[in-house]
Amino acid sequence: MTRVSRSLVLANRYLDSVALLRLSADLAAVNGVDAATAVMATPANLERARENGITIDGPASPNDLFVGVVGTEVACDKALVLASSRLSAPKRDESYAATGPEPARSLDQFVRRGDAAELALISVPGPYAAAEAGKALDLGMHVMIFSDNVTVHDEIELKTSASARGLLLMGPDCGTAIINGVPLGFANVVRRGPIGVVGASGTGMQEVTSRIHRLGLGVSQAIGCGGRDLSANVGARTMLQGIAMLADDPATSVIVLVSKPPAAEVLVQVIAAAKAAISKRKRVVASFVGLNEGALDGSGIVVAPTLAAAADLAVGRVEATARSLPDSAPNATGTTIRGAFVGGTFCYEAWSLLSGRGIEADRCSLVDFGDDEFTIGRPHPMIDPTFRDRWVAESLDDPSTAVVIVDVVLGHGSHLDPVAELTRIIAKPRANGPVVIAHVCGTELDPQGRDSVVARLGNVGALVADSNAEAVVWAADVVGAVRP
Repeated sequence: MTRVSRSLVLANRYLDSVALLRLSADLAAVNGVDAATAVMATPANLERARENGITIDGPASPNDLFVGVVGTEVACDKALVLASSRLSAPKRDESYAATGPEPARSLDQFVRRGDAAELALISVPGPYAAAEAGKALDLGMHVMIFSDNVTVHDEIELKTSASARGLLLMGPDCGTAIINGVPLGFANVVRRGPIGVVGASGTGMQEVTSRIHRLGLGVSQAIGCGGRDLSANVGARTMLQGIAMLADDPATSVIVLVSKPPAAEVLVQVIAAAKAAISKRKRVVASFVGLNEGALDGSGIVVAPTLAAAADLAVGRVEATARSLPDSAPNATGTTIRGAFVGGTFCYEAWSLLSGRGIEADRCSLVDFGDDEFTIGRPHPMIDPTFRDRWVAESLDDPSTAVVIVDVVLGHGSHLDPVAELTRIIAKPRANGPVVIAHVCGTELDPQGRDSVVARLGNVGALVADSNAEAVVWAADVVGAVRP
């Protein structure tokens, strides 16, 4: 059947990246659509659209919203009708007016009409994010930059400016935060409590905060730093500021630090900030995934070897030992561990734990589907897991596969039914099939409901671990790895 491309441009129309990713996912789900994108019409976004076979019909500028699809003619027409319906401006009727004024279209408009806010969440194309963040700081707001593609130079300048004003700048590329009980970006619904978290890893923070909730305590603040914060260039500006803020917060008694290993010179600064917090009678727990534990000797910091252990130690219990592989686990004939992750830190933690158990890279295939190379022209897998699920299906059908590890991340921003297709894939009968080990990051208060998701995965034969680390230990057991 002949494939065609269709597109539309909405002049001077803006939607934030999360809304655009959701629209892209909905358009891609239309039967007969091969590829779909809804983006701001920046040169880079349009080039990615062309790479996916989408034609650009007519002029478009970075201030315009672009929608493009490829597929059958009928499917493309149906998708554009759906897009037009979603993007049409709501009518200003009495019922809408009763809910309050229309949302401000800019920070300037927000201020001119006399509104006030303490925090601005910036989610615009990267080249424009720094300017908007600067405006918010000038207005005295704390800032969370969800956008990526902000230069290191701009990040350093913004963080320096924020700190000088006593303001917090989270990001860029900060996907997760919980401020005064409000989840921002990709975040789980957790109760308030005495444990503060500062992290340069979004899914790492989600693992820690949701597990703290499930263990019965709660979170005072969860401050996201952005993925580059602990690099030598940026110098942990946000993490250091976050530690200091929580050290002075009477509602916080424990501080948890979450990140991949910091640069060596940055780690020295983080340890000094942690010691200052400890001197103020705060307990500090750190999970720097993959860091040599000896690097924190003598620091007074409680070292957590895994993300799950960080939560366990933060709530004041002895680090939980991972449960043994259930006796019900089926036998597998393959030899390879495959991991399909939507969380980059989960993938990184899996590599670290498996290598520590003597499993070489040639026996593993672990993929972070949230990495930039997989999200060019398609939504993040936490929003639309279709591409990741397809890889899981192919891995399960591969006779060399012994076990497939898959993470499911719940919470605000994530797909409302992230296991709909996954459960169908797992349930497919396979002779001597691989073992599926799932890890569900979230809480029962999340929109998706963790208990329900866990039950659905168990009902189709998946083994559901309590944490990413436990899932990895089980996978190692399946292939007969010897623990140290």
